[in-house]
Amino acid sequence: MKTDTLLLHRSLGAALPQDYIDWAVDQLASGVDTPNIRILAGLSAKLDTEEIESYFRKVCLELGIDAPLKTAHFNGTVRLIRRAYDCREISASDAIDRMYDLYIESDFGDSLLSIWDNIIEELALKGSGDGGYFYPPDLLDSPGRLFITEFSLLERALNLKLPKDFMHYIQCSRCNHIGESVLKHRSWWDKLAAKLSFNKTPALWHTCARCGSFEYACMWDPAVRDFYFSKLEKEQGL
Repeated sequence: MKTDTLLLHRSLGAALPQDYIDWAVDQLASGVDTPNIRILAGLSAKLDTEEIESYFRKVCLELGIDAPLKTAHFNGTVRLIRRAYDCREISASDAIDRMYDLYIESDFGDSLLSIWDNIIEELALKGSGDGGYFYPPDLLDSPGRLFITEFSLLERALNLKLPKDFMHYIQCSRCNHIGESVLKHRSWWDKLAAKLSFNKTPALWHTCARCGSFEYACMWDPAVRDFYFSKLEKEQGL
């Protein structure tokens, strides 16, 4: 097992005791030798995970390996996933799954990672007639292209100063304005019915805050995020 692969599994909480031991054995076989790597290679996988982890951390200190804890900021794990994909250690489908796992690790609270939840849902619906809301069928049929498309957008997002709730923004199909929507009744009849109805209030619709259009695309669409990020990159001098 390669070092980056072990670090990736570890950052996601998926590294098994045997993974650490196999990694140490592989390191010795490749000529890497330290006192603690010999100990780690000789440990039993039945030992407590924390004890094995402690020897791994000692080896990392000896070899100068940056091994942040699982609770560290997700940026490092994100880059490990990309590196593992580029090195063909994991498939595109596995890379997408790992990004989704990272979203779960964030307790579903990181807006930058929330898109991977949507990707998993669209892939699950592929072929059912209900999928393809934000991704064309040919992109859903190519996990590699899908992963690279979304990962590239994520890398750009990490370099930008983004509004906290930007994922709730919409892009107006009429004037291209991007920002928070305004909720309105769709017609004068809806407004009247809202005043007269005691049982059911007509639905409110998202509209463009600039021109009032009801036609829009949302941030889940990668084309919208690409347009928005390009605009911010110019404004922020990136």
